[in-house]
Amino acid sequence: MQAAVQGEERWWSISGHPISNELGNFQGFRGSGTDLTERKKSEREINQLARYDVLTGLANRLHITDLLERALKNHIGQAQPCAMMLLDLDRFKAVNDTLGHPVGDQLLQQVAARLTQIIGDRGQVGRLGGDEFQIVLPQIVHADKLAGIANAIILSIAKPFAIEGEQVRVGSSIGIAVSEGAGVPASALVRNADLALYAAKDAGRGVYRFYADAMHNQASERKAIEDALRDALAKDELRLVYQPIVDVASERISGFEALIRWQRGDQPQRSARQNSSPSRRNRISSFRSANGSSGRPAPRLPSWDRGTASPSTSRRASSPTTNCPRRS
Repeated sequence: MQAAVQGEERWWSISGHPISNELGNFQGFRGSGTDLTERKKSEREINQLARYDVLTGLANRLHITDLLERALKNHIGQAQPCAMMLLDLDRFKAVNDTLGHPVGDQLLQQVAARLTQIIGDRGQVGRLGGDEFQIVLPQIVHADKLAGIANAIILSIAKPFAIEGEQVRVGSSIGIAVSEGAGVPASALVRNADLALYAAKDAGRGVYRFYADAMHNQASERKAIEDALRDALAKDELRLVYQPIVDVASERISGFEALIRWQRGDQPQRSARQNSSPSRRNRISSFRSANGSSGRPAPRLPSWDRGTASPSTSRRASSPTTNCPRRS
């Protein structure tokens, strides 16, 4: 039983039984009551901790996922249209590293307030952790409307935040995925939005991107390349070779360019330039940097006669590539 005592909400548990006189006339009730207010407060606090982010007060990962699943289906299980946005702050790590985590926490709180103000009653904002936010937008699937919301968020987050006398600036990138009522599961919608967010960051940050099927194909290709490169490192299929750089004016070698060649099984030795697009070569280069070399010492420079040519490169020869084999 809920009651109010001098404007304060209180909860009571009351039990009793009716009382009658000797003639059988009802006289009232006799029983006992227990104040449950503290227990109710504890239950609310536990529910708050379980479903809401402690720092920002937004829905946490568990709660926002539940809200997304409910937005995708009505009470009788029929699929409903829904859009979802994944947002990631740009340069947030720099704020933590330079100004400290307390400032970073205040920044997250202010970002949450701005997001809540923009979304209003059109949807629900949640924090997944770190500087990642998720926005569920039931019944909104029109691209123009979603683009307008995304633009408003990006412009709002780009404005400076006043924290402890400092003007803190960050940006935001947004990935958008839409289910038009085709019964897309929540996990697939989250994956699609995550791929769109990756594309937004790859496009230079501070932008939004809608999910497209090609993004999934690119992600599969990226994983296949990374898996193959791990095998290549383990099988020692990567070879370091040198390519001469020729000064066209003097026709002398002015330096060397170190290249990686990938010998895959019985296939002919190929370069990354021959084997892939520019975006794939960037991924290969990033993978190589992140995972280190094969542990072998680099081969010595070729003992080609460079004459009196300067070590610096003046021009690169336009003739076909000449490779120098490894030397022990």
